[in-house]
Amino acid sequence: MPRCLILDAEMQCSLPVIESLRKRGFHVTAGSYKRINMGFFSKYSNERVMYPAPKTSPDGFFNTILELAKHHHYDFVLPTDDISSEVLLARKDALEQYTHLPIVAYETFMKARDKSQTLKIAMQNNIPCPGTFFPDEENIGDIARRAPYPLLVNPGDKKGRAGQDIPDHKNRVWRVSYTGVYS
Repeated sequence: MPRCLILDAEMQCSLPVIESLRKRGFHVTAGSYKRINMGFFSKYSNERVMYPAPKTSPDGFFNTILELAKHHHYDFVLPTDDISSEVLLARKDALEQYTHLPIVAYETFMKARDKSQTLKIAMQNNIPCPGTFFPDEENIGDIARRAPYPLLVNPGDKKGRAGQDIPDHKNRVWRVSYTGVYS
């Protein structure tokens, strides 16, 4: 029976992955840094493992995953969160001596993770995007003076709506230092 380690079992997005792989005949090990989480209670998880939090202890997290891969002979390890993905991709070569990490290269991942870089790539390829200003390329004061209001100020490296602001006047834009300002 093929074996896999699905990380970030505390994330809701890991549940369909765990279920789908188990139904396809995999021995599924759910991993998390949280003792109580949805993936550990799933009837589709064969085993459960804990590891250090990837955000606060990236080295401890990586070393634990590496040891698990060495001793449990997983066919692949699949992170379902961007933080654990980034940590593992940064040392993909070391991990892939023992298992497969079926995700894109580190450089590609980092471009996709950063909303600002993703928008720039889309614009370069003539993909329609909202009107966008990049504070790393032009002065935030110039942006504040010429942008239509209200704006959506969006941090480039956050998930979902985390860190968003909607200033209704140019004086409020001066207080933010995000990577993307969208009109």
